[in-house]
Amino acid sequence: MKHILACTAGSEPALAVVRCVIKVVKTFDAKMTVLHLLPRFSLVSSEELEREGKKALKIFVDAAEKAGLKVDTLLESAEDVAQGIVEVASRIKADLIVVGAGERPSWYSFPKKDVIGAVMYTADCPVLVLPRVLKRSVFGAAQMTIILS
Repeated sequence: MKHILACTAGSEPALAVVRCVIKVVKTFDAKMTVLHLLPRFSLVSSEELEREGKKALKIFVDAAEKAGLKVDTLLESAEDVAQGIVEVASRIKADLIVVGAGERPSWYSFPKKDVIGAVMYTADCPVLVLPRVLKRSVFGAAQMTIILS
């Protein structure tokens, strides 16, 4: 794994998974790109959506810097979340996609569907799905290596 694409649905989901994503990236000594997709159509202003997206990306940037890692960020729009994730992963040649199993914020207005299932079914690379509630002890470095082997 040389390039990992981490996807975030907002600042709260980012806070829930950022430590685990950093551990995965460090385990593989990989390059990390973090993606936040903005809905093309929403009841919420585009400025507010963009502000939330930047806030989520900053959580990853700050954590990566603290861990001594470099991170690239992408803030893009999409009509279909799963398709957007898969297209970005293909474009940047990601070796692994990391997504959280938590739900998107209700104000996001993307059509509700099985995003994770669609990503897993259509992606050209492995997909790591992080559980909604991460228990610190489950994701120790040695255990993470076993899970991802």
